[in-house]
Amino acid sequence: MKPLSRTRSLLAPGGLPSPPLESLLDISNDYSLFTVPGPVADAIVWAARSTDLGRHNTGGGRFLLHAVQHKLNGVNDLEVGEDSIVLTGGGGVSLSYALGALCDPGDEVLVPTPGWQGFARLAAAWGAQPVPYRVGLDGVPDYEDLEALVEHDTKVLVVANPQNPTGAVLGADQLQSVVDFAREHDLYVLSDEASDMVRFHPGPALGPARFDTEGRVITVYSFARTHALAGLRLGYAVAAPPIADVIGRVQAATYGGPSALALAAGLAALTMDRTAITSMIEAYQLHRDIVAANLPAEVLPVQPMGGYFMVVDISSAGYPDADAFVAELLAAQSVKVAPGTLFGEGASQLIRLTLAVRERTIGQAVGRIAAFMGI
Repeated sequence: MKPLSRTRSLLAPGGLPSPPLESLLDISNDYSLFTVPGPVADAIVWAARSTDLGRHNTGGGRFLLHAVQHKLNGVNDLEVGEDSIVLTGGGGVSLSYALGALCDPGDEVLVPTPGWQGFARLAAAWGAQPVPYRVGLDGVPDYEDLEALVEHDTKVLVVANPQNPTGAVLGADQLQSVVDFAREHDLYVLSDEASDMVRFHPGPALGPARFDTEGRVITVYSFARTHALAGLRLGYAVAAPPIADVIGRVQAATYGGPSALALAAGLAALTMDRTAITSMIEAYQLHRDIVAANLPAEVLPVQPMGGYFMVVDISSAGYPDADAFVAELLAAQSVKVAPGTLFGEGASQLIRLTLAVRERTIGQAVGRIAAFMGI
């Protein structure tokens, strides 16, 4: 038979290592272990019972668009029209469609390291060339590195806010600097804000789009982390209308948009009382403080201000890299964490913990980590 796609066959596998054992304390997960909020679960059941799933119905999408507009204004301090919003089958799908709309084969995409390595995989899937650039653990790009990397074929600068794996959040001045750099070098900015509503500080959840006056920023949001709805597969991209139009065309050509059940659930998530979301955020912040109380400050290089991830510096433990540390920690203490090697250059002596677990789990796991490191 003729060979499979040469481009797609060379893509690196995604995801974390093998699933945990039953006895394991697993604090490596990408997604929250909190349950689906009650109003969202009720909406899914209602939609399943009342919707003809054999037909396409655009009504739910229109209602959700209005709710997204209201959320963007109230949470992100953005005012956009419906023609700037594309509802999609998840945050990762939104990122993929945005890259598909922006890039031709051979275009270069600047991706952060350390950072989620899926950015590089998605760019490569469209034939674009991912180019890693250094990011500080505080989330601030290394602009000297960026200056050296930008070339004629460079088209997109990818940023994440909050950052994965550190939970760092960029302030207004830093976001303005991202936009200024993109304008100076005529780049698009693709901003991954999948955890935008999970912030540990007051005020709006700002992203680079808030400082964009030219329509060069595309922002991606998701319900997976903000509402504990990873299995729902619902997200949205926000961009200037001409870009949003092409993102919508890419989606129509490859997928077709979110399901009727997802639309109903998303509407319920954005219109329900915020108590459930607030309680999750409070739990993540408490768990962050538990980690800080049980590990010395010298192994905690950054205090997360958003999302639900936190990194620990393991360089004092004497292991060659995080992979070796994680394997030994698993064998000796039955604790599973994510090795920093999953997040690229600059993170080989870090491990990532998720805060989106039960209080008892994070407390026991951190205690075992401290004992394992002798600190």
